[in-house]
Amino acid sequence: MFHSDSQSSLIRIEVDGAEYPVPEGITVIQAMWHLGRPTIHGVGCLGGVCGACPITYRLPDQMSSKTGLACQTAVREGMAITFIPSDSSKKAIALLPKEAPTQKTLFQYYPETRRCTACRACTSVCPQEIDVMGGCGRRSTESLQAWRRSSPLA
Repeated sequence: MFHSDSQSSLIRIEVDGAEYPVPEGITVIQAMWHLGRPTIHGVGCLGGVCGACPITYRLPDQMSSKTGLACQTAVREGMAITFIPSDSSKKAIALLPKEAPTQKTLFQYYPETRRCTACRACTSVCPQEIDVMGGCGRRSTESLQAWRRSSPLA
């Protein structure tokens, strides 16, 4: 995690179309706290493991956007930031039953898989280097039985 001291210079970032001055050398989530923006949803472990704080951002000299985690991405001068909305649906709190999961049970416990656009953002920001998108894609197709047999969780 990044930290700043009282001597840090200010840089300008853009959040939701508005510019704000924030201290240099802090993370995006720390910048939100600095600005007094409540960040209750979409914040988890603050260590880059849970993936609860996904963002897209663009730097002034780049045409394409990048993805990152707000708790791990340092603010940079002119950075334009968009928070990816968190999914407020009820999450699974236990392993799926021993019987093979179906599409219906997958979507019941993990409804966010329905919104997958195959952008690979989840995989690119995963600090554990897990192929999240590939796993979700395999599990949400008709090959659930094959995934179940090959899963280390089985």
